[in-house]
Amino acid sequence: MSVQTCDPFKQIMLTSRPSTFRCAHLESAAVRFANEWCSRVFEDIVAPGVEPGRLIHHDQDETFIFLEGTFDVEIDGVLYQMEPGDIGFVPRETVHAFKNVGSTPGRLRYVFSLAL
Repeated sequence: MSVQTCDPFKQIMLTSRPSTFRCAHLESAAVRFANEWCSRVFEDIVAPGVEPGRLIHHDQDETFIFLEGTFDVEIDGVLYQMEPGDIGFVPRETVHAFKNVGSTPGRLRYVFSLAL
C-alpha cells in the first residue's frame, strides 16, 4: 500500500465554503480496479456555525472521526451530538449532514471508502 500526501493544510473550496484540509490518498493494487481509489482521508477544520448542507454519496461509504469541537450530525434522519473521540459511519446512498455547534473551530477527519 502506498500513501500519497497532498499539500498539508491546503485551502480548497468544498461546496460553498472554504476548507482547510490535510489529506492522504491510499492506494492498494490488490483492491484498486477500474481506476477507482479504495480509500481517501481528509482532515477538515470547520468554523463555528458552519454546515455544508445535506449530502449523499452514491459510490462510497464515509466515516467521520471527530477530533476537536462539538458537532450535530444527521445520518439518515437521526440527529447525533458528536464530540472528540466519537466516530460516525455513513453507508453509501444515505443522506447526511453536520454542523459545528461549538463556539470554537472544530476538527474532523473524513474517510471515504469504496462501497463494494
